[in-house]
Amino acid sequence: MAFPIDGFDFATRMSRAPVAGAAGSRWYGEQLIPVCSPIYRDTLKDPDGNVDLRRSTLIHVTSASEDWTAWLDRKGIDGIETTGGLRFDTIQLAFQPAVMGLGVAIGRRPLVDSDLATGALVELNAEAIVAETAYGLVGSEAADHRPDLLGFKR
Repeated sequence: MAFPIDGFDFATRMSRAPVAGAAGSRWYGEQLIPVCSPIYRDTLKDPDGNVDLRRSTLIHVTSASEDWTAWLDRKGIDGIETTGGLRFDTIQLAFQPAVMGLGVAIGRRPLVDSDLATGALVELNAEAIVAETAYGLVGSEAADHRPDLLGFKR
């Protein structure tokens, strides 16, 4: 992506790697954590009170480059089938069935933080992983030479 495009000097991007032909600065990344409703979490507990993720319906986000496969691989967890479950286009659409108790979604912190704060969703007693993707500001390399754009960038 080269800048400026259609008269834009900057864009907000989420990507794993620097955007070709653009100068960028990383704002923040995400942490991935399995989340579901409190009632659904209780249905996944074994007699000892441990959550058994193998018994869950996985909620997938088809547009996400990092979802269940990435989380399970990075955690070193085997034996969980990732081809089934529910599929949605966006993370916002995936959170709703998780809130309704229909399965477990990969929450993306900070995007899921408000649902965790209200108790609509809970973490599954699993550790978060740091996502490879990050949000940032990208723009033309020429933007660093224009005081008005450099001020905006800072």
